[in-house]
Amino acid sequence: MARLAFCCGRSPDSDSSTNRQSRKKGGIEVNAVLEGLGYSIGQKLGEGTFTEVRAAVHRKQPYKLAVKIVDRQQTDESRATVPVTVFQPELEIIGKMKHPNIIQLFQVVQAGRYLYIFMERAEQGDLLEYIRTNGALSLPIAKQMFQELSEAVAHCHLNGVAHRNIRCENVLLDANMRVKLTDFGYACYCHDRYTGARLLSSTYCGNPTYSAPEVLGREPYEAKMADAWSLGITLFIMVTSTMPFDESRLGVLLGNARSRQHYIADLISGHVPKDCQLLIGQLMEPDVVVRLPVSKIADNYWFKDATRKSRSQIMRRSFHASLSPYEQLQ
Repeated sequence: MARLAFCCGRSPDSDSSTNRQSRKKGGIEVNAVLEGLGYSIGQKLGEGTFTEVRAAVHRKQPYKLAVKIVDRQQTDESRATVPVTVFQPELEIIGKMKHPNIIQLFQVVQAGRYLYIFMERAEQGDLLEYIRTNGALSLPIAKQMFQELSEAVAHCHLNGVAHRNIRCENVLLDANMRVKLTDFGYACYCHDRYTGARLLSSTYCGNPTYSAPEVLGREPYEAKMADAWSLGITLFIMVTSTMPFDESRLGVLLGNARSRQHYIADLISGHVPKDCQLLIGQLMEPDVVVRLPVSKIADNYWFKDATRKSRSQIMRRSFHASLSPYEQLQ
């Protein structure tokens, strides 16, 4: 489905007849040039400070899409716009990530001050919202979803990319409750593209409560191993519906991240099986040398009995009938 292409529309400030047809939906201008390219823009799915996400369809494609509308003029007081080149690294990375558990990029359209990023739509919202609504995942579903998520991250790592912002909000669920990893805004290459030398990251990024100790400590870090830690946090939330760390102060958070004892009781009281506890412990290992790499997760004992049962069979047994549709997550 995915095809990466940049198209440039005429500026909304011009006097062309096309731009006179421009209109606004929910405060974000939807230029008529999009209709000329075959797109119809629907209801708002969500919004950020300088972005809005809407449902979209293309008249020649059967897929349900979402469009992320980015306002490149990020203050009302300034007429300056952020260059498109600022967004190119993220778009280049996600355009290369072809995997069934990664949100697929369809097309990028530049129209004046706005950037329209068309991508696969995940209709059932994000994992955090699902857990907030329904509580901890059943173990069969947690295993299935975590297997899909870890395979998506392993695919990124195999292609030399670390995500650096793995968290439940960035794990979307499609109509069949299949995991879709999204938001590659902090993604980076892990090797020098010319020499192949391994690169350490120095950028402090992502959500602190999902961040590895070396990231919180502002040390140069191996981004792939930081992803492994974030996966451990995510799995912990999946099976307990709680955060292992709830401290807002960075120093306390860092101290907790370097000690495992504080979260063991939550795992035991939540009746999490020993093999799952061990996997979480291997991922949330403060010593990066000992921490389990993402590439080794599939070989973990917890997955030895994973037979990839049919998704419909698992859903009938384990999921609640009422799910929170993505359109309501506003």
